[in-house]
This record gives sequence, structure tokens and C-alpha cells, in this order.
Amino acid sequence: MTESDFDEKDKMLILKIIGLGLFLVIGVAVLYNYFRNNEYPELRKEQVFTKEWIHNVDVDRGLCFVELQNGMKFRAWAENLNYENYYSLATILSSRALLSKNLNSDTLTVTYLGDEYKYILGQVITKD
Repeated sequence: MTESDFDEKDKMLILKIIGLGLFLVIGVAVLYNYFRNNEYPELRKEQVFTKEWIHNVDVDRGLCFVELQNGMKFRAWAENLNYENYYSLATILSSRALLSKNLNSDTLTVTYLGDEYKYILGQVITKD
């Protein structure tokens, strides 16, 4: 066996290991997102709750994964560019916020530090 054959075999082994590692990382990421989306279903118009405290919030690229004190879990995103400090749900949702949503409505009301902020689920409200 020559030295150049050994180098080629080493390179192929390294490429196979890198390929397998990349495949595993992508597979784990896909499975994680799949199970997380099942655990946190999208908030629907039919759901209703009034002044519920947030127990936990996790934000991933603007998408909010929310668990309320009553145990309800959902995912949602929305933006309202009329609010300078809290233009998106991701910037306002915390354990100090109360959430309200009426039946058959796509509007989510966030009460934070005594003020009410309104967002339309899955939409961006532009400035007036």
C-alpha cells in the first residue's frame, strides 16, 4: 500500500463521518421541530381564554411557544408596528403578561404593565 492510497482512504473515511454527522444533526432538528409543533399547536379562532397568566414562553425566530398557567399550550406569532417598544408578540410576552382571546376571533389582547396591546394572529399590522 502506498502513502497516497492511505491518504485517499483517510479522506474518504473523514468525509463519510462528516456526512453521517450532518445527517444525524439534520434528523434530530427535524424530529425536535415535529414534536415541538405537536406539543404546541397553533392558536385557533375557536379557542377562548380571558386574562390568563403566562407560565412559560419560548421564542424561536419570532415564533412564540406559550404555556399558560391553566396548562394550555399554543404557538403564535403576530406583529403590530403601531407599538414602538412591543411591535411583536416575541417582544412583549413574559410571565408578567396577561393574555385574552375571544371566541371566533383572531385578535390576541396582551395586558402588560397595566396597558393593553392588540395583535392579529399570523398577521402584521402596519403603522396608521
